[in-house]
Amino acid sequence: MHIKRVELTNYRNYNKLALDIHQNANVIIGDNAQGKTNLLEALFFAAFGKSFRTSKDQELIKDEEVYFKLHLDFFKNNRDQTIDLILKQDKAKQILLNGVPLKKISELIGSLNVVLFSPEDLRLIKGGPAERRKFIDREISNLNRMYMDNLINYHKILNHRNKLLKSAQFRKSLLDTIDVWDEQLVHYGVKVIMKRMDFIKKLSEVTATTHLEITDGKEILEIDYFTGMIEQSSFDYDRIVYGFKEKLKSCIDKDVKYGFTSVGPHKDDLIIKINGQDARKYSSQGQQRTAALSMKLSEITLIQNELGERPILLLDDVMSELDLTRRQMLMHAIKGLQTIITTTDLTGLDQDQMAPFQVVEIEKGAVLTCREVQHVDESQSRL
Repeated sequence: MHIKRVELTNYRNYNKLALDIHQNANVIIGDNAQGKTNLLEALFFAAFGKSFRTSKDQELIKDEEVYFKLHLDFFKNNRDQTIDLILKQDKAKQILLNGVPLKKISELIGSLNVVLFSPEDLRLIKGGPAERRKFIDREISNLNRMYMDNLINYHKILNHRNKLLKSAQFRKSLLDTIDVWDEQLVHYGVKVIMKRMDFIKKLSEVTATTHLEITDGKEILEIDYFTGMIEQSSFDYDRIVYGFKEKLKSCIDKDVKYGFTSVGPHKDDLIIKINGQDARKYSSQGQQRTAALSMKLSEITLIQNELGERPILLLDDVMSELDLTRRQMLMHAIKGLQTIITTTDLTGLDQDQMAPFQVVEIEKGAVLTCREVQHVDESQSRL
């Protein structure tokens, strides 16, 4: 699986772009605010139907324009395929897969398997629960279209329930209908929880091995899914359903008081331990970053194991955030993957290990130069 070509019209700061993507590595260089991350965002958008930077699609339309178009040529399952996205101001986006219009975003999920690695991912351990939930949801969506549907439906029901809770602050009688929303919330919420728990179990197994290798056997990394529905993680569907219903009932007074639902998968988290200790509290920044790196690399392995194909990797200015040792770990692990890397220059990249690769220089939303590097002398490989 690999991307062959991307074409953009009126996307962010791009007026027109047509770029062939190298099957191996692609290094997108340029100063800050020139459009490097915008290009990565467009590739991500083609895979997921949404941005990793904003929830407002209209922000993607170039200033003073009324629409944008995105076209992607890619190769998967032994055949050429295409993705087209069109967004006009104040209208819903159109998505076409191989020329066929899709009715919902979830139909796009899994067509193009992309893994994004950004500086924010290095804060997976230290950051808040929302960052870790985003990580889980994004990665499971790569593997399972139904998960995306269940997650979307869960949040729709959650929004309805929260509106009811706020209204009930003034009209208590509205709580007579809360059971209707609770049934649906539990129905979709438990499906989300079960899939997350299954994914984390598999990820934890792969990550443990990866982290042992990266740390020369010095650190054992453990990842568990924590849900407030039950005392301990369990794959027992009926137990989680019962626990979720009971929690909703016991928290109803508090939920009405604050106007939002205080329990559910939207509040769940990961418990990450290094050598048996909570990594958030007791690990150094270096240990936390290494653990995050292990999780992202394991994600690539897991997708390959599940789908039989290696995903496409998007690295958004990550190299500048890593020290030499971790850069070398990453470069070794991604060899053979189609990779698109954004950076201000080639410093810190093991160019000899990457070769052959393509260097694309971006300035003000336009390609200045594009060249292929076949081989780099050892003396030049770490400029």
